[in-house]
Amino acid sequence: MLCDRAGTGAGEATAMRLINLLPWRRSLAQQRLRFWGAVMSGSLMAMLAVHGYRIALGSLDSRRQMLLVESDRQHREWLTQALEQADIRQRQREAQQQENQRRHARRAQVLAWRDAMLSLSGLLPDDVWLTRLEGDASRWRISGLARTSDALSALEQAIGQHSDFRHARAGALVHKGPREWQFTWQFGLGHDAAAP
Repeated sequence: MLCDRAGTGAGEATAMRLINLLPWRRSLAQQRLRFWGAVMSGSLMAMLAVHGYRIALGSLDSRRQMLLVESDRQHREWLTQALEQADIRQRQREAQQQENQRRHARRAQVLAWRDAMLSLSGLLPDDVWLTRLEGDASRWRISGLARTSDALSALEQAIGQHSDFRHARAGALVHKGPREWQFTWQFGLGHDAAAP
């Protein structure tokens, strides 16, 4: 409380009037409380916003990491499948190439056999005919009948001089009757035939 001196003149007694400052102090204290409450509330809101932002960033970062891991896994699976498919295609190409090589080799072999057999048929004298023909890639065996021994000698000489027949060797020779000789010959075809 404050006192106010009020006087009316020069020798007058002064009387004090009392002034109540309590409501003014109360309003000043309330203003300060509102100000510091606003500052504290603002600080608390800012801290909560920063914390929420960090949580959101952490959540986004973990989501991004999960997406990266999933993307990497899918990429690895795709790469593995692509490599497996490429490997399968490569094996199929190699198998096809091997099959083509076998087919070409077989065809060349059949052509060589055909040419050799055509040559053999041209070498047969009129009195000689074949009853059996067996063979594989390099070795052949023929069996047949002849009417005369001279025809057999002519066949032997022709086979020995022909370039398609290598390492010719006479097998069994059986005289079955007055005009019938049964014979067997073994020989190799071409240059890669091995000696018996």
